[in-house]
Amino acid sequence: MFVRSLFGITGMTVRRAPRLTSPLWAPNTVLPSYCSYSKATLQPSYDRSVTDEVLRKRLFYQSHKRGMKENDLLLGTFANRVLEQLSREELEGYDLLLQQPDPDVYNWITGKMELPPELRGSFMDKLLAHVNKDPCGNLRGT
Repeated sequence: MFVRSLFGITGMTVRRAPRLTSPLWAPNTVLPSYCSYSKATLQPSYDRSVTDEVLRKRLFYQSHKRGMKENDLLLGTFANRVLEQLSREELEGYDLLLQQPDPDVYNWITGKMELPPELRGSFMDKLLAHVNKDPCGNLRGT
């Protein structure tokens, strides 16, 4: 296809990108893992002297602004519903989860990859229960 510019120059050829015949992320696709943590690097990302209220606000913001829309939706709705009810220990565990790379978090909470033992806790049970429901609170598949 030839294109005529504003100045009358012709001859430039424009190629179209090929169409994708399959979706980029099929439902059973596991995202590439970028996990590079160890027990030694799992440290709180905040000063331990902060109050629970300040920590909740920080985790609330981080839950909504992840970088992957899927995680924004899953973690953001979790933060809206459950974050106020979490204890200090659960908030610290949730903070450690939010420090991990987005593809790994997504794979863990959707059950596509095994959850590391260091990140297991009562907050994770609540998060997994939340993920097994849709954002409206209805059970999936019903």
